[in-house]
Amino acid sequence: MQMRKTKDRIKKNLQTSKHTIIEPGVINPENIQQMNLTKQSEKRKENDRLRKQHQRQKETNDEKELRKAKDKMRKLKQRQTETSEQSVLRKEKEKFYQDKHRQSQTNAETQSRKAKDRSDKLATKQAQTSEQHVLRKEKEKFYQDKHRQSQTNAETQSRKAKDRSDKLARKQAQTSEQHVLRKEKEKFYQDKHRQSQTNAETQSRKAKDRSDKLATKQAQTSEQHVLRKEKDKFYQDKHRQSQTNAETQSRKAKDRKEKEKFYQDKHRQSQTNAETQSRKAKDRSDKLATKQAQTSEQHVLRKEKEKFYQDKHGQSQTNAVTESRKAKDRSDKLARKQAQTSEQHVLRKEKEKFYQDKLRQSQTYAETESRKVKDRSDKMKRRHDGTIEEMKSELSQLLSTDEISPNGFQYICLTCKRHINKNKIPPQAQYNKMSVPKPPVIISELTDFESRLLARRYPFMKIVQLPKGKQRGVMGRVVNVPVDASELCSSLPRTLSKSGILPVKLKRKRAYKGHVTYQNIRPHKIKQAFQWLLKNNRHYQNVVETPNWQAKCQEENEDAWQHFKEESTLNNNPDITSEEGQDDDSASTVSSDSDSISSDIDMIQPDTFENEESQFDTCVQPSDPAVDASEIISIAPGEGHHPIHIMLDPGCEEQAFPKLFHTGCFGFDTERNAYS
Repeated sequence: MQMRKTKDRIKKNLQTSKHTIIEPGVINPENIQQMNLTKQSEKRKENDRLRKQHQRQKETNDEKELRKAKDKMRKLKQRQTETSEQSVLRKEKEKFYQDKHRQSQTNAETQSRKAKDRSDKLATKQAQTSEQHVLRKEKEKFYQDKHRQSQTNAETQSRKAKDRSDKLARKQAQTSEQHVLRKEKEKFYQDKHRQSQTNAETQSRKAKDRSDKLATKQAQTSEQHVLRKEKDKFYQDKHRQSQTNAETQSRKAKDRKEKEKFYQDKHRQSQTNAETQSRKAKDRSDKLATKQAQTSEQHVLRKEKEKFYQDKHGQSQTNAVTESRKAKDRSDKLARKQAQTSEQHVLRKEKEKFYQDKLRQSQTYAETESRKVKDRSDKMKRRHDGTIEEMKSELSQLLSTDEISPNGFQYICLTCKRHINKNKIPPQAQYNKMSVPKPPVIISELTDFESRLLARRYPFMKIVQLPKGKQRGVMGRVVNVPVDASELCSSLPRTLSKSGILPVKLKRKRAYKGHVTYQNIRPHKIKQAFQWLLKNNRHYQNVVETPNWQAKCQEENEDAWQHFKEESTLNNNPDITSEEGQDDDSASTVSSDSDSISSDIDMIQPDTFENEESQFDTCVQPSDPAVDASEIISIAPGEGHHPIHIMLDPGCEEQAFPKLFHTGCFGFDTERNAYS
């Protein structure tokens, strides 16, 4: 088929050339002229061929090599300039003449040609570099795969059968040395391939080998089975003869163990549950007796052996099996601890302490530091390992808050965890009325001095700065002085002409020239906060507000009142804080209690106001408040009142700090569900 196609193509090429084909059966002068030209052309070609052959016979070796080199260069140049179609035609033409030439060869010439081709191919391979070798292998693999993909199933089966027969023929034709070399080469590449396999691939390969071996055995006939047994026995005896005495003893011991294991498993499968439990108990007692009878060296060897097999078994486990084993080990260890008596518990602790000290003594400095860092991290992890989501108690829903950590958990302290495990409410939990609600904007905008003016209790205490952390603490006794809120509200706020930003001095007694603190206040802020406390704080229900304050302000100055209503913010100058000393005459009138109170007071200045533009730039606030003393309000809320013990005054903490306890609840004397 291929030859016919090639002939047709050559005929077509000749038709397109300058020589035309003479049609048979047509005789005319033109046909006679064409026949003469064809004969002349053939005669000329024959003469050229004979002349070239005669010249080549006279050539020397050097001239012959030079001619072949020139021909190669000419062919290479022609191939580089030819198109793809011309290349295909040239290859087909060469293939046609090559097949035609090979068909005319004898068997001896064919064998000689094949041997020469093999030697040339081998010489070419040996002369290749490593890169050329890789490229050649890839090229051969590419064309081989391409050729195999185009094959049908029948052709593929035929090729595989031929490969097997060729391989078997090569094996049979091998000498003993070639056989050994081939086996070593196959073993080398097999080991190399297996080392690159993963555990899953190794397990799959072993399973496939077992299944193939089993399938081969089952497909054998009785004669093949006998032959296989004899072959196995022959190679087994041959292998055993080459073993040393030590290897023989080891093999026999292994065979005995496998045989015992086989019969042991067979016997255990036939046992009942009671017999199995009895056997396990006997095994445990025998194992314990063996351990107790061991010497120190035998004990160390046994531990090392157990550790070796344990590590070997752990390496072959998957992640899921490893996690399951660790969980089982933890549960078993916990069960053993819970089943121990007090004496066993003490002995276990002493044993653990002994081995721990022994291990630490053998550690280097770097190992010791690494262990300490790990211990600290583990300790911190144990402190925070209790989350509310992990608690099994029903209190977890009640104790849950809106505070979430960055990792999405709600952490609790060990004290609260201990109470939750006992199904009790932790005393320090927010659920136990220990949380203070967030204050509204009206209350949070007040300064400490302004919130002090709204307080119904004045606690006198000495506040000091602690040496560590720079925090504040109370030193000495606390004096709780009640305040008449009605009297304070009747004086603050004043009318509009006297309001805005007011300078206020807070004194212990009005007769004193000195004061506890001196600051500017915002009456409108105090007014708003006071109205809010009247509605929401339970301790301000019986406080009376200054009556008709708005009517008095509007009657006194109507224009200023309208301007005051339009503006929502009244501004102030920077705070003024000063201290004035008491004169000797005033100090002599103070009782011993007053002296002790004044000695325990520590001044804490509140935050200053921000500078704002004042709406009244005349006499509402002078440039220097200390100059015009008539505009300064001096108040002494606790004057004339006797101190009350904090344990005998319910709600004193809420009344002393209205900015913190704005609802009047959650003080230290509030009734709670749990106490520490």
